[in-house]
Amino acid sequence: TIPNNDVTIKTNGSMKVVVDSCMVLSFQALFGIEVVRVKLTTDSVLIIDRLNQRYFSDSFAVISSLANIPIDYFSLQGLILNRVFDPVKENNFKNVISSESDQMHSLQLASSSFHTQFLIDQNYALKRTFVSSNDNSVSLMAEYSNFNGINGIDFPFATNLFLSTSSRQLSADYTVEKVDFNTQVEVKTIIPSKYKRIYLSDIK
Repeated sequence: TIPNNDVTIKTNGSMKVVVDSCMVLSFQALFGIEVVRVKLTTDSVLIIDRLNQRYFSDSFAVISSLANIPIDYFSLQGLILNRVFDPVKENNFKNVISSESDQMHSLQLASSSFHTQFLIDQNYALKRTFVSSNDNSVSLMAEYSNFNGINGIDFPFATNLFLSTSSRQLSADYTVEKVDFNTQVEVKTIIPSKYKRIYLSDIK
């Protein structure tokens, strides 16, 4: 569900993931008809709008530069799959600050531009991820709940996402009905030749 002014948009969907390689998200309308498909690879983003027969495709580097929001595949994968990640890719975990309070463990990573905090409970479940620019102009938070054990993996079946920038605030939440791990998935995506390509400046 995505709140939009006084209206809440609800949609069904599915997701296929090849860890550290590719994610495909499909959003469906009535009767399971796909209306939007999103394919994320380690270096690019593809969004297919089937209702309007158009698509958007560009690299994470270009999107980050134009939107002025640092974003990459591994950060999105971590947020979606409930994983700890290094948002600035400095791989300098010597600077991690660890603390404990209220039966929660806190891991904090700081860089020259961003601050990241992971809250982990005593069962080692990641309950919250918070990423913020040092000037607080951009922040993103994910809260995880309703954990269930699937093949020995504790996975959250409910996630709330919050994005805040200097110009807008967005939120979304989703619940999971079924999860399968370690299965073969098909992630091939074809763009119909009649679809029109659009650019970031065209997206309102």
